[in-house]
Amino acid sequence: MKEVKTIKDTLEELNITPKYKKLDQDTAINIITLLSMVSSGQITEKSILEVLHTDSKYFLLQVFWKRIEALNLADKVSSTVLIGIDLLEISTPAESVIAVIDIVAYVEKNNITQVTLEELFMCIYPDGFYDKETVVKIIDNVLKPKRCTFSEIY
Repeated sequence: MKEVKTIKDTLEELNITPKYKKLDQDTAINIITLLSMVSSGQITEKSILEVLHTDSKYFLLQVFWKRIEALNLADKVSSTVLIGIDLLEISTPAESVIAVIDIVAYVEKNNITQVTLEELFMCIYPDGFYDKETVVKIIDNVLKPKRCTFSEIY
């Protein structure tokens, strides 16, 4: 298996404890509802991509997906992950790129065929997405100095 040094691994080496955005109760309920709708087939990969490509209000998700496509990983990331990225309240292009790096690292470290919505919430971001302070620390201490695998994506 390929040696992959993740953002979280690097933060740990640097003795930086990540903090996370708190998910409110409504968001938690939306996540559970979404997981149910995806598993029952009410939401399909095709319908998600159609909305993404036709609605400009999803600019950050478009940035995220373009990076995934540019890395030739569209077949390894379920488009349902896009809804999860939206629910994680990723609000800047930098946060979007951090999510891409975390997902690419997860794919490579675990040698998986496709990241699912369930894995996004249960394995990659079980505590939610990083808070603003942690995002700044990741950029300054991990990505700019290229201390983790795939930091060149930034």
